[in-house]
Amino acid sequence: MLKGTHHSTETRIKISEKQKRRCLNPEVKAKMREAMKGKMVGPANTQWKGGRQKHSEGYIQIWSPSHPRADTKRLVFEHMLVWEKAQGRSLPFNWTIHHINGIRDDNRPGNLLACPKGNHHYALLLQSLRTRIRALEAENRRLKLQGKLWD
Repeated sequence: MLKGTHHSTETRIKISEKQKRRCLNPEVKAKMREAMKGKMVGPANTQWKGGRQKHSEGYIQIWSPSHPRADTKRLVFEHMLVWEKAQGRSLPFNWTIHHINGIRDDNRPGNLLACPKGNHHYALLLQSLRTRIRALEAENRRLKLQGKLWD
């Protein structure tokens, strides 16, 4: 059994003609686009959700259209904005922000480290070495308390 209605050729032609009349010509479309320009952006948009969203890689992005690092959607990574506010200056363009604890949406100022892009891997190495040193110091303290290690 066939589902739905099947239109005759005549009816399909009539529907097609009606659809063609509904389409706007290019000049009218351009005028409408110009009239709406800037009116449906940001908080004026009916789909506005506060200007904060999570990037596919786990970073938080904030709507900031006037920021020099804003992308085509006018979004800037929150960790850059937090670091710039904490430091009172803008992040140099050849620098990047590193999350010390590795959690990409933890944007507390104390968790952010700015470093030149070439030295970013060096910062990661330093972080892992510091973590290892802390673990060894804790182990050292534990062994001293147990009397198994002398000064």
